[in-house]
Amino acid sequence: QSAARYEVVYGSGQNVSSVTLQWVAPDHVSTVVFWSTFVRTFSEFWVDVKSAELEISASGSHYAKTL
Repeated sequence: QSAARYEVVYGSGQNVSSVTLQWVAPDHVSTVVFWSTFVRTFSEFWVDVKSAELEISASGSHYAKTL
């Protein structure tokens, strides 16, 4: 299984309660799992936060999922 690396970095110095991202799956993908890292402070962070396995529909349907 290969894993493509797509990265998003957000840092404004302001507290935020959510960030919304949009990702378009390549045509050959049938399922996807997202891994995330969240940083609150230098010493408080979470790594390897894994989403549920998401099924990608060939019909072009769009899904919204919250991690």
